[in-house]
Amino acid sequence: MIKLLLLALCLGAGGFAFLHSPGFYIVAVEVLGNRRVSVEEIVGRSGLVPGVHLLAALDDAIVRSILENPWLERVEVRPAYPGRVVITVREREPAAVLATPDGFWMVDTGGFLLAQEKAPSGELMVITGILEGGWATRSRPPSVDLVMALQVVSALGVWPLQPPAQEVAISEGEVELFLSGGIRVLLGSPGAQLGQSLNVLAAVLAGLGGEISRVSVIDLRFSRPVIR
Repeated sequence: MIKLLLLALCLGAGGFAFLHSPGFYIVAVEVLGNRRVSVEEIVGRSGLVPGVHLLAALDDAIVRSILENPWLERVEVRPAYPGRVVITVREREPAAVLATPDGFWMVDTGGFLLAQEKAPSGELMVITGILEGGWATRSRPPSVDLVMALQVVSALGVWPLQPPAQEVAISEGEVELFLSGGIRVLLGSPGAQLGQSLNVLAAVLAGLGGEISRVSVIDLRFSRPVIR
């Protein structure tokens, strides 16, 4: 409202009348970029309804209110004369399922909690071993351990394994993978060598052939793989 009054004073009486013409009152709100979050949820959080002045859309508090939905990463609210407001959003994409003391939560690549799950569905890899509070919020970055785990999840999309990995576990700064069939893979702290380690693992798995059912552990923490 203060912005509106200042603008009106600058424009004079004629400008004030123009700013209160029918075209400066909201008739419709358009939402772009949403897939998971409903239009009703976004518009409801904005408070922008027919009859509200168009310049109310310039209030930064509207963006903050819409961003309270955890699925939304970025929001832009733009008044579009006459009588329209366009809200453009970018949604977060689930990257993995994080085991927390409160249960399982989908997280995106930035480590933000998105939605709780009763149990992992198997569509996303599970991350375990992250201490409470290790996930990201808008005022706090994710823990080093969660960043490392998400890097492994991302890398496994480039180096898919057979049998596939189902879980990334972090323990005392080291990474373990649990593959379908129960094989445990010890990666240690791969760091920049993560891609190379996964490439070696893929070759080891391919070379085992029919013997793979007898393997319980593959240890890649040494110069040569140790298979038990």
